This record gives sequence, structure tokens and C-alpha cells, in this order.
Amino acid sequence: MLSLALGAKYNPTNAFGIVGSALVIMLVSIYIIVDAACIGYIARRRETGFNPILDILVPLLGIAAFVPDWLFAVGWNPFGWSFIASLTYPASLTVRGVVIWMILGVIYLVCLYAIKPARVAEMARVHLGEEVVLFARPGAVIHPALANGAAGVVVTLQGRPVSVMGFAVRGRRIIEIPSLLDPDRVGKLDLSIVDA
Repeated sequence: MLSLALGAKYNPTNAFGIVGSALVIMLVSIYIIVDAACIGYIARRRETGFNPILDILVPLLGIAAFVPDWLFAVGWNPFGWSFIASLTYPASLTVRGVVIWMILGVIYLVCLYAIKPARVAEMARVHLGEEVVLFARPGAVIHPALANGAAGVVVTLQGRPVSVMGFAVRGRRIIEIPSLLDPDRVGKLDLSIVDA
């Protein structure tokens, strides 16, 4: 719909340029953020060893590869590269459009959270995983426990166990956290909650 409206106002070629630039700005931003997040993730999870080439250099090369594309899409040339030109009207509207779109997204999320927090929790469950959502619930209580004879935790809501997690340890590091998130199955387990 947006593409048709832009095409009617500015002509199809300009509309394609505006929409294409907007998509490049958003998608390349995501790639750069994910590359940076990989470095942080790997720095926190060192149980498999640390390889500076794979763990630092490869994500940095990914960022370096995408920065010129992002600069080209926004029409910003801080390094004086010959292949990046300032955007002309109406393509120059792209950056403002993307910023407005992102601000509207944040406003929508805040409003949705205020009106229907369960919807936000459902989306978090899809994108972040069940464990994160479970721990974020206001009534969730985490109890140290023994799960299959190993250290673990039981998460309860209103006194009812809804999740159990064990810690697989090798040496002095936790290498895996297997979890069971089905409240019905968790309720049937023989769990020993340890007094803290």
C-alpha cells in the first residue's frame, strides 16, 4: 500500500528507491547489531574455548562489510568515499521515514504493554524463549532444588511448580541448562526444593 501511494505521488522509480533504501537501512542495521551481539554472547560463553579469529575477527569483518552499505542507504559520507552520494529529494525522505517508523513501533509497544501486557509476554515467548518470559513474570519465585540429583532450580507461580531447570557442570563451568517448561509434567516430578 505504501509503495503504491509513493509511486502515485513520486513515480514508480522513486517509490522503489525510497522503499528499497528504507529496507536496506533497517535490515543492515539488524545485521550490524547481531554481529556486535555475537561478540558479547561469545565473550560470556567461553566453555568451548576462545578463538579470536572466529569469535572477534569474523563478527568485526561482518560489521565492516555492512557499514558502507548502511552509509550508502542513508546517504551519509563521513569518510569521503566516492561511491556514496547525498540523497536527493524524494529519496532523502527515507531516513526520516525510517526514524518515524521506529518511533511509532516503540510507542505502539509501550501502549500495548500498558493495555494488554499478556500480548507482549506472548511475543517475548516467541522471540526470547520460554525461560526468559517465565522468569520475568511478577509472581514467579525461583527455588534452589535438586533435579535428578544435580543442582537446579524450580520456578513456581502461586506456589505451583511450572518449570524446572538442571545445571550440567563440567569442571567449574555450567555447560548446559536443560529445562522442562510443561507445568503438567513438572507437577508430576519428584523435586527436592532446597532451603536457601
